[in-house]
Amino acid sequence: MIDDAIYEYLKDCLLFDRCLNLNHSFEWTTEKVEHVKKLGVAIVEKEDLLIKKVKKLAEDYNKLFKETDTGFEDFYIEGCLRLKQNIKLPFASLEDKMRIWYKTFWEDSSVCANTDGLFRDTDDGLFLRDKNWNIERFDKKYVGDTAIPYFLHRIFVDADTYSLEDLMRISPDDFITDIVVIFRNYPDH
Repeated sequence: MIDDAIYEYLKDCLLFDRCLNLNHSFEWTTEKVEHVKKLGVAIVEKEDLLIKKVKKLAEDYNKLFKETDTGFEDFYIEGCLRLKQNIKLPFASLEDKMRIWYKTFWEDSSVCANTDGLFRDTDDGLFLRDKNWNIERFDKKYVGDTAIPYFLHRIFVDADTYSLEDLMRISPDDFITDIVVIFRNYPDH
C-alpha cells in the first residue's frame, strides 16, 4: 500500500511532467507574444483597480472607526487577483485541472489593508510591480521587451503547474478579483 503523502507527491510530479512536456513543444510566434502582451496589460489594469478599491475601502473604514463606535477593534481588508478555476486545459483530467488550480491558488496576487493603512506582503505580485519579469519561460529572446507582470510569472514559471500552452487558452476575463473585509475583536483586550 502506498503512503498518501507519496501518492500526492507522485501526482504533483505528473502535473510537473505535463507542464514540462507542453512547454518543451511550445513555439513562440508573433501572435502568441501579442496574446501574452494583452494578458499582461489586463493584469496590470486589474491590479491597479484592485489597489484603488482596497485603498478606498481602507480610507472609508478608518474614517468610520474614528467617528463611530463600531463594536470592533480593527478591520482587515484583502483584495486578491486570481485565475478562474474553469480554464480549458489540454491533456488534463478533471482531477488534474482541480489539482493545478488548487496548487496555483496560493500564487494569487494580493493587496491588504487594516487600521494602519495599505500594505503588501514582500513576496506577493503587487509588491514587485516595478520590474519586468521577462525571464525564464518569458525570456527576452522570445518576448522581447513585452512587459510580463510578476503575477503572470508566478503562475506560469514559479508554480510549475500551468504551461505556456495553457496560457494561450486564457483570456483577460479569466483573471478575476475579489475583496474580503473582516472586522476583528481581540479577546484579551
